[in-house]
Amino acid sequence: MPAIEVYSKEGKADPAADALKQEIREDLGINTDLEIRTISRYNLEGNLGQEVLEQIGNKLLADPVEQAFSLAPYLPAGSWEIVVSLNPDVTDNVGTAAAEAIADLKGEDTEAVGKVRVDRKYLIRGEIEESEIKRICKDLLANEVIEQFSYRKSGERDSEITPSQPGESG
Repeated sequence: MPAIEVYSKEGKADPAADALKQEIREDLGINTDLEIRTISRYNLEGNLGQEVLEQIGNKLLADPVEQAFSLAPYLPAGSWEIVVSLNPDVTDNVGTAAAEAIADLKGEDTEAVGKVRVDRKYLIRGEIEESEIKRICKDLLANEVIEQFSYRKSGERDSEITPSQPGESG
């Protein structure tokens, strides 16, 4: 399934990342120096070619002044990747709006475009343990009533992604 990742350009503010750093320090008492980047990942169900995906990224999803986009997943060495997704049975209003905008851009109806689901992706780099990453997911990032999360460290195979389990307690 193709995806477009949208993130703040280098040197531009990432207010969500700054807020998360503060919450990690103040709410969880994790006082290590962390580098955090937030990314919105748009998962597109439709049969869209490279050129159309580039148009969608350029014209619809990324603010050209503040943001950049990528069609390839971004996971720098030494980083933890956390992905928070709505559960499949939860309506994704942002995804629905994105699908409608893509349909308008292509001059098609939304059924021809297919569904769009939006994930929140966090990249965290620094001296931090897996147990702390899991705590960040459970206590700060995911509302497990309507969302699920997964995390992995860069360099690990996809089979080593650790997903949240329904009803799992921390």
